[in-house]
Amino acid sequence: MRKCLLIVTATISLLTISTCNMADNLHYGPTVVNDRLWQIANKVRPDTSVSKQQTMVALLKTNPSAFKARNVNGLRAGYVLTVPSSENIRAIDRWQALREIHQQNSVWKNQNNLAQTSDTTPDAQTAILAASPQQLLKPDASPIVAQIRQQLSAIQDQVQTTQQTYNQRLAAIESENNILKLQLAKLSTEVRILTQNQSITYAGSSKTSSPVFSSQALLLIGGLVASLFFMLGLWWWSHRSRLKMLRAASANFADQNLDEIDADTEDEYDYLNSAEGISAKLDLGRAYMEMGDTSLARTTLLDVVKQGNADQRKQAEELLDHLKDEATAA
Repeated sequence: MRKCLLIVTATISLLTISTCNMADNLHYGPTVVNDRLWQIANKVRPDTSVSKQQTMVALLKTNPSAFKARNVNGLRAGYVLTVPSSENIRAIDRWQALREIHQQNSVWKNQNNLAQTSDTTPDAQTAILAASPQQLLKPDASPIVAQIRQQLSAIQDQVQTTQQTYNQRLAAIESENNILKLQLAKLSTEVRILTQNQSITYAGSSKTSSPVFSSQALLLIGGLVASLFFMLGLWWWSHRSRLKMLRAASANFADQNLDEIDADTEDEYDYLNSAEGISAKLDLGRAYMEMGDTSLARTTLLDVVKQGNADQRKQAEELLDHLKDEATAA
């Protein structure tokens, strides 16, 4: 009988240990080396109304000491994670959480690339990632810190140079615009004076001389009006060139940030190609339609048609038909 009780007790203990990761949705752990935060988030999130990214960010904020460099990819082994409440998870914006996860993935990738090219040992790299800002500022810090400082200094110099170049271009364009405005004001004044003189001349001139003066005045006014339109066109072209330059600069900056996202890393969760990501793309396509950006809306909805399930494809096709009807009506 005692042996049976021991066997039952051992079985219950094993079952308790195997299920301790999800006990009452209050704690998860202890974590092991192969644990990935997105997998844990998928297990502990209350339901599918909240995304894995929201849960990951909430876990990071609730358990900051369990992560290296406070990064979702730096989960430490041997920690028992406190699972945040569903209210705390929902309080985090879905899209903000997605952007933060992508940003942390990019930072983690850059840190790993820098660690691979340095001569420091893995223990030293781990110590640097876990060190506080005050420790990194010490004169006797690891050589990798000096390398990071050099890279940051080079990036800052490049940003300042680029900013100065754009500021100079903008100043030149604004100067040209001011000159054009002055010229337009001068032409407008001359046209007004000529119009007043012409009306006075018409009132005091004879019938024989008025047609000759009228033709000359009309030619002069026509030339001034043509010059006025030319200056307006030049100002419009200059203004449009400035807008194109600013848009190109913004696009280049966005492309540089997007290129840093490591979509092929095995440890990262490919959200945009998941079921939730397709649903998010469908919502994004609707948002583009509301903003009037039909090109991006059509591209996003076509991705949903290719990758989504039957219901998602049906919704995307209905939205695409709506875009076609609007284009036909326009």
